[in-house]
Amino acid sequence: MKRIIDLRLTQTPRLPLEAERLRPDLLAGMSLEEIYALPLLYGNQMAAAGEFLRGEIREMEDGSGACLILRGDFARVKRLGQGMQSGELIIEGASGFHTGAEMEGGRIIIRGDAGDWLGAHMTGGVIQVLGNAGHWAGAAYRGKMQGMRGGAIIINGNAGRMTGSKMRGGLIAVRGDCLEFPGYCMNAGTILVAGRSGRHIGSGMVRGTIIMREGHELLPTFYRNCTYQPPFWQLLRSYIEEQGLMLDGWDADCFFERYSGEALCGGKGEVLLRHSA
Repeated sequence: MKRIIDLRLTQTPRLPLEAERLRPDLLAGMSLEEIYALPLLYGNQMAAAGEFLRGEIREMEDGSGACLILRGDFARVKRLGQGMQSGELIIEGASGFHTGAEMEGGRIIIRGDAGDWLGAHMTGGVIQVLGNAGHWAGAAYRGKMQGMRGGAIIINGNAGRMTGSKMRGGLIAVRGDCLEFPGYCMNAGTILVAGRSGRHIGSGMVRGTIIMREGHELLPTFYRNCTYQPPFWQLLRSYIEEQGLMLDGWDADCFFERYSGEALCGGKGEVLLRHSA
């Protein structure tokens, strides 16, 4: 049996609402009354979830686990799916800061834009954003040395600054553009940006792979190695498309210009620029 918890936002919060308890693995065994009674931080006071949410619970014979559907504009609701370990979270609208932060498993689908710190420190699972993402997607919080360590963030729109900052593993794929400093101090993992990028690509990069379109200006601390097709490219491309992001113009037989860097940090990372000829 699959449990569908379908909740709608009855009023838009005037203040930030902290909702880390709204995740399918925690709500799977609760009744509607228990869900409505959950305490959430609203501004500097506590409020019951039922002050903002109403809905229903359905049981389906097909499938297993729990699916939490949130309907409405959750742009002022923070920490949705934080620490999530299993199940599916579908947000039918925008989501606020820290969505999927510290996520360990399961799947989050955001049918709108996502706020800053999307998937920060996540170690597993998949986050799919049908709109744009804010700054610091998959990044480390200030003062922390390791950001995202596993899982995948799939962004169908654009991404902001510091995408994958201090990333330690996993995959971030952006169909649109991103702002400056993608892969800042990156230590492992893969970032792919199919559109344009801001300046300082891979600044402070130690290890890992950043994939971009040809024509990007790299820092002088990156040096060209060769033109080749990485052995992992076809598998990576297939996985990204399986997750719902179509890479138009990025064929399975693409070749790339490979640059090593950053030289000031050991030169063990790589930036791959898609070769058009």
